Amino acid sequence: YGVAFAINENLSISYNQHNMTYKKVGGSADVEQESTGIAIAYTMGGATLAIQNNSQDNSSGTANSNDEITEISLSLAF
Repeated sequence: YGVAFAINENLSISYNQHNMTYKKVGGSADVEQESTGIAIAYTMGGATLAIQNNSQDNSSGTANSNDEITEISLSLAF
């Protein structure tokens, strides 16, 4: 699921979550991958400043394999 909200015409925020179960064969326990992300963006004229953070637990169905990334971007339109 995901939720996005425009606070005003310049500022927006969003949150997303996704779960997926990897079925293992040969008697191994199934592994659930959980992904979450949050983002915020501010636009003023031709400039946008955006920040997002995404994390993933049990990446690609591998138990105890966790990833996290944070991105900050500035976009300019001329």
